[in-house]
Amino acid sequence: KEISTKVIIKNAKKTGVICLKFFYDGERSLYASPIALGIMTNENQIYYIEENLETALTDLKPVFEDGAIEKIGHNIKDEIIMLNKYNIRLEGIGFDTMIAKYLLEPSEASYDIDRLVYEYNNTDMKSEKDFLGSGVKKVSYKEQEKNQRKAYMFNYLKGIWSIKAPMEIQLMETDMDNLFKEVELPLVKIMASMEILGFKINIDELKRI
Repeated sequence: KEISTKVIIKNAKKTGVICLKFFYDGERSLYASPIALGIMTNENQIYYIEENLETALTDLKPVFEDGAIEKIGHNIKDEIIMLNKYNIRLEGIGFDTMIAKYLLEPSEASYDIDRLVYEYNNTDMKSEKDFLGSGVKKVSYKEQEKNQRKAYMFNYLKGIWSIKAPMEIQLMETDMDNLFKEVELPLVKIMASMEILGFKINIDELKRI
């Protein structure tokens, strides 16, 4: 449901965790603008923000930058990049389901959320390809009906939330939990910074080589 950001802030502080996801109007978060934001504060509470999104982001900045509130997502690097456009830092990153799966199964062909939800929950979830189409028939999130966007957002966030616990157990059972927390998660912010800042190439030196 769409609701006052004050309620989201209150519940985020109460639960100490949020699961978040942006939908945006391009292929890459770096060059795209946000269309909608979904936030989940517990397994029964999901908020969808589309109208007045920029104002909502400003209101929610204290939550995003509060390291005591755990942030979870799937490829959360995109959320870091998107929030950076509004001068907002994402602190308290506690779990990324895509990174966790990559660490557990580095040779997988895909780390899409729908595949992970099926693997861990034996539950079918519409893929992004099913939702947006592919090839010349592919559309953007912006071109979908709002109710369809909202429904897909809810399923996406529920999917992330539902597989976090079993993935945490799997990381511990394989003795990869420390590597995940101390190396892989911190690298997410570094990779986001590299993508935001880019890098320079010395053309003359490149030609010489």
